[in-house]
Amino acid sequence: PAQSSYAARNPQAYWALFAGRRKADGAEVSIHKLDKVNTPKLKVEAGMHGFQKMKTMRHPYILQYLDGVDLEKEVVLVTEPVTPLGDWLATLKPEFREDQVAWGLRCLAAALEFLTGAPHHMTHGMICSHNVFVTKAGDWKLGGLDLLCEWRQGGKDIFHFQLHEAVVPPEYRAPERRNNNMDLMLKGVPGA
Repeated sequence: PAQSSYAARNPQAYWALFAGRRKADGAEVSIHKLDKVNTPKLKVEAGMHGFQKMKTMRHPYILQYLDGVDLEKEVVLVTEPVTPLGDWLATLKPEFREDQVAWGLRCLAAALEFLTGAPHHMTHGMICSHNVFVTKAGDWKLGGLDLLCEWRQGGKDIFHFQLHEAVVPPEYRAPERRNNNMDLMLKGVPGA
């Protein structure tokens, strides 16, 4: 499979993205690989959490998990075929930009409403352009579930979130999170 320049242009992205084809029928897929040997331990742990979450989170605007395997030296995640948001925006014709971006933002809003509302009460924790992908139909899909956790008091993943939040570059963190203030998040403020 051919590697996209995604990881080279996005140093914060620790999942490498490849284009591939499914063996059974030749259908296009995207292959996301996490190198467990050369990636810092904190990012590998976060990536493993995201890998597990991808298997169970189903929504039209969350990146669709097709298959995956956790090997000794890497994690391989196979999803529907997508293009990283940055690559897609670079090729978008100006006359379609406003409508397409409006639709994409609506897709992301629907995904976030699904995650933050009942019964999930979750926070994504890594909303940034590196974790948004676009299908051939123009739908924006939310990926990067590496910090996904329940944000209610006593949420089972909140410790994971606090321990691994360092994988998020500071410019993508909310001000209260940059100051290590989890109070708003624990009180159930989904935007925190």
